[in-house]
Amino acid sequence: MQADKFRLFSAISSVNALSSNYYFQRVLDEKSDFGSCVMIIHKRKAQPPEQARGRIARAYLYMDQAYNEQAAAQAYQFVG
Repeated sequence: MQADKFRLFSAISSVNALSSNYYFQRVLDEKSDFGSCVMIIHKRKAQPPEQARGRIARAYLYMDQAYNEQAAAQAYQFVG
């Protein structure tokens, strides 16, 4: 599973490090701390940019269908 090419995405290293393993959730009234990257991380919540949400949802759906993982099923419940 870790070598699955559909699970790998490029990311800005500082954003990736700060987002940790936080669940994707909507974060209201916060601004991005990453310049032109509009990823928002606040109080152990991460809100990806709108243009990335579809790719993220498809990756979680793929992982759920390919590996039947409950964690993936819970994580793609993020509604953007």
